Amino acid sequence: LQKIDAATLRSMCEWLAQLCSLWEAMRECKPTDEQYYRLNQMAAIASKHFNSAASRFGMTPSDRAKIKIAETERKESNPFRVLDALTG
Repeated sequence: LQKIDAATLRSMCEWLAQLCSLWEAMRECKPTDEQYYRLNQMAAIASKHFNSAASRFGMTPSDRAKIKIAETERKESNPFRVLDALTG
């Protein structure tokens, strides 16, 4: 991460905190309450903003699928490489 990423990262964390607060408030309501509908709409907006920021950091499943890892990096990150070398 660079300094320029700090604002986006902070925003992502704030949206997540807002989303968690909304979910907690929704748990205290009945799904038939009018307040539940408003909270649900606000949670959808917070989720959209959180996912948008998270995707900038490669934190969504679809973004992780786009990440390419070179074969040499894969070999180096293999925790069993010592065993592989011993067994041939």
